[in-house]
Amino acid sequence: VAAFRHSLCIVFVMAYRRKRKFRGNQYTLPKREKSEVVTVVAPSRSRTKLAEATYEIPPEAPSGISGYRFVDMALLADFLSENLVCKKCHGSIRLTEVNDQRRGLSSKLVLTCQKCAHKEDTYTSKK
Repeated sequence: VAAFRHSLCIVFVMAYRRKRKFRGNQYTLPKREKSEVVTVVAPSRSRTKLAEATYEIPPEAPSGISGYRFVDMALLADFLSENLVCKKCHGSIRLTEVNDQRRGLSSKLVLTCQKCAHKEDTYTSKK
């Protein structure tokens, strides 16, 4: 039994680490003089790419309307069907969206005459 206690005591002492002594922190240590180190920060790659890039400003629309907007398509369809007529037969126009011909956020819109079935289509933004 004594040998068991002795070996148990040795194992316990080996597993137990002493508490670390406090040696100070940034507030208790004396201030060291900072050596003047000049650091040169190179511009990031994305900044250099932006500086090198040339941008084309698209021409403004003749009516003064430009930019992107969030539009309720049902309201737009109702407005166009009430205010547009077919250029061939002067029939009423219906606006539809072709769901299977989307390109990213761009949708294909189709204006269809309800009398003569003449169709005009366009995308909502450049491809």
